Amino acid sequence: MKNKILITIIFLIGILLIVYPALKQPLWLDEAYSLYFAHNFSVSKLLFGLPETHPGAYYLVIKLLLNFTTNTFLLRLISSVIPELLGCYLIFRHTKNPYITALLLINPFFIHQGWALRMYGITFLLSTILYIIYSQKHHHQLFIFSIFVIISTLFSFSLIIPISILCLYQIIYKGQKKYLIPLIIIPLEFLALKGVTTYKNYAELASWISSPTFLNIPNNLTTLLGLNTDIDNLQKFSFINSCLFYLISVPFIVIFSKKYSQFKIFFTIPVLITIIISIAFPLISQRLFFYHFIPKLSLFIPRFMLPLSIYFFIFLLTNLSLFKSKLLLFIFVLLWINPYIKLNINPSYSPIKPLSKADNTILLPPWENLSLPDNYSQSDIENISKIFNSALLLEKNLYQNIPDCTLFNHYSEVKYIEQLTPSLDNYQIKIKQAIQSCRH
Repeated sequence: MKNKILITIIFLIGILLIVYPALKQPLWLDEAYSLYFAHNFSVSKLLFGLPETHPGAYYLVIKLLLNFTTNTFLLRLISSVIPELLGCYLIFRHTKNPYITALLLINPFFIHQGWALRMYGITFLLSTILYIIYSQKHHHQLFIFSIFVIISTLFSFSLIIPISILCLYQIIYKGQKKYLIPLIIIPLEFLALKGVTTYKNYAELASWISSPTFLNIPNNLTTLLGLNTDIDNLQKFSFINSCLFYLISVPFIVIFSKKYSQFKIFFTIPVLITIIISIAFPLISQRLFFYHFIPKLSLFIPRFMLPLSIYFFIFLLTNLSLFKSKLLLFIFVLLWINPYIKLNINPSYSPIKPLSKADNTILLPPWENLSLPDNYSQSDIENISKIFNSALLLEKNLYQNIPDCTLFNHYSEVKYIEQLTPSLDNYQIKIKQAIQSCRH
């Protein structure tokens, strides 16, 4: 009876913690992009050839929901919050461990990724399903496993590394050559969805993501554990704090990985592979023939590594005693209070509200036009979509070596909104110079 009461309390707290920001946080830029993609593209375009770094199945879900509501809270609840809560429920049903469930429900990083109109709530759900498939030996049923691989890649690329590592482990150490099939499905599906050269161009829009360094690796990993609020991994630890982090974490990870192979397969190796790729891609993308298909892109950002954080907690607590699990939960709860307030109560992003501007005025960069009122409608989304598309055409024209000012003159005013992202500095200089040139 006591256990049932405890579980009920844990789930009620978890539901309240994630529903509150979903209800109160203002719409922000990435969510406006979700609405734009969902509204502006056909089903086939969303799935194949979407001009975006993410796959399109999540936007397809939003497209379906927009037929019934444009209420931000309801869209968040159905497409993000409920999938994450369902993932937590499935883990509890499978492990019967309330402490794992509590750690997954109240981690401020998971909550922060789970309330917004983005694919991370569904990524959370898919990550828990992969764990259940593995632990119940369903991955030996090739058809079920292959279908899961296809579905997960349609929604998120975050599971590609964990799935690939699992397949390689089965092939190399278990002699299960049938896992070559899902291993081959992943790149083939990626090519079908995105293509190499097209994806390279769009992926490089995220070149602001920092590559791993001695000073920012601790920042990323502590954010994954909900102990930090730097979700874009832009800050760095001091040298002394970084040394302390490695002195504590490296021996623990090495010992735990040696003792428990599942922890090594699902957390340690994927983290190392992500770090290696994130160092290598920005370097080799600028050299020789790699330039044609390797994007200048680091993957070393907490939200891409969200599944690894889930597996850290699951495989950690499944191998700890009851007393240690209780103690760990207590410690984390104390450490999570401040990050939760900063990430999920205080607004983390600037609200995307319409700017006052005259008719026939256009904003650059194009995403500055993706602004909606609180109670927006389908027509509002359609309107910003048209303006955004016009801004894209203007931007492309101005970014040429010799811009054609004819298109520029179609607008009563072209405003440039200053951007604070360092990776956009060269872009900003060129666009602003072109605007000045066309004004004269």
